[in-house]
Amino acid sequence: FLDIEDFPNYKDWVDKVNLSLNAQDRKNLNEINDELAFRVTEELFAKLVNTIKVNSPNTKIAYYAAIPDGNIGLQAFRWELMQKYGVVAQPSVYRAERNLELYSEDIRANRNALPKGYELMPWITPGTYGEIDTKLLFDIVIHNFLNSATGFSFFYAIL
Repeated sequence: FLDIEDFPNYKDWVDKVNLSLNAQDRKNLNEINDELAFRVTEELFAKLVNTIKVNSPNTKIAYYAAIPDGNIGLQAFRWELMQKYGVVAQPSVYRAERNLELYSEDIRANRNALPKGYELMPWITPGTYGEIDTKLLFDIVIHNFLNSATGFSFFYAIL
């Protein structure tokens, strides 16, 4: 399982292609910088994913905060791009964990935004935004599965 979180935000990509002579030379006729940035990120993303799959075909690839509901991806990569290459959906809904009803709605909305059979592994945490008790953490894990998550990713900041 590979979790990648190391890419700039999408606006930075758009700004950089505007400044890059290499990118501007590759620009299609009438292509705006936002379209060029998306095409360049897709090329990079495709190479990254295909390299991993060729060398480790059983490795699952996931991106922190890959959120299908609303087509929100992580930083430079929109969800539509991640989905195209089979990336595991990993919404991050840390603050919603304290309200199980809202948390469940969020997980369900993300599940409903996915094609059938697609993996959903939300991020959960016992205390990134203040400690939560173990019963609530257990309830969060159970609600993940009750709302059709296929697993979860766990984060705890050790300071």
